[in-house]
Amino acid sequence: MRHVPTDKEQRELRRNRWLVLPEFDSVPSGRLRLEIDRAWWNKRDVWSDDKRTKLETRLRRVIRDVETGIADDEQARLAAQKAAEAAAAERRRQEEEQQRRSQAAMADDRVQAVEKLRKDTRPCRSVGRRLLVE
Repeated sequence: MRHVPTDKEQRELRRNRWLVLPEFDSVPSGRLRLEIDRAWWNKRDVWSDDKRTKLETRLRRVIRDVETGIADDEQARLAAQKAAEAAAAERRRQEEEQQRRSQAAMADDRVQAVEKLRKDTRPCRSVGRRLLVE
């Protein structure tokens, strides 16, 4: 139903131009509707009166559904936590493997550099040192 401003609302609107009045008024329908926002993935459980039964007569079922939803949300949370921990462990393992490979490559490069330096130098007889070959 469209909102009709009251005299008080009109006075307030003249004093405060930033006041926003609702576009529609709520009108009781006599029907009960229960909505529960659940955790994880923006899921919502909804129960309402239907043509044959009122929601009040189905409260035991609603409570059971809420309890089941809580248990399901907890299982989903634990599964997501376990998956996140496994992904973090895999990332750590990959980083450690990459670091091990990098260190092994640097060690190999050092050995090759020393061997090249030895190959590229010749012994100096007078002092016992090596000189670079040009």
